[in-house]
Amino acid sequence: METAYIVVEISTGKMALGRVYQTKRDAKLAIKQRIWKPKWPQYAVASFIGTPTIVSTVNADGKWTEVSAE
Repeated sequence: METAYIVVEISTGKMALGRVYQTKRDAKLAIKQRIWKPKWPQYAVASFIGTPTIVSTVNADGKWTEVSAE
């Protein structure tokens, strides 16, 4: 299982920057670098743990194949 971090808007709980970070430090830096300073208190770093699941693969010809969950 992997731990990932996202930036969320506190009032809505929604993902704010559309990106997943591998470290808490990177997510914190994203708030300071990509969000206007007066709005910093409106955002937080959230973590989640999950197991990656492959949903699509691509072959050498560039054709996608959907992978069904078992």
